Amino acid sequence: MRIWLPLGKPKPVPKTERDQLLNQIYEANYLIPGAEDLELAQLRDLVAYIEHKVLEEKMARVQAGAALAAQMSPKQVALALKEYLKWRKRQQKKRG
Repeated sequence: MRIWLPLGKPKPVPKTERDQLLNQIYEANYLIPGAEDLELAQLRDLVAYIEHKVLEEKMARVQAGAALAAQMSPKQVALALKEYLKWRKRQQKKRG
């Protein structure tokens, strides 16, 4: 079974506030079945909730990274960054 997902925004050229809200939900990587049929006030509430959740998740990732870096010595952090940069350079060469 294959599921085909849209490649771009559901409403590439938003004409109404509803279209803009649906695009914001899509850009946050959330899928809400039947969102097209919801009232505008409900869509606004959903977008506010999603923005809040995305911000919380981002803050949790930043705090987790800071906690990990605090456990490492400066030398370990420098070595990890060098390894990452080498890996990134190899990936870029593969892509062309």
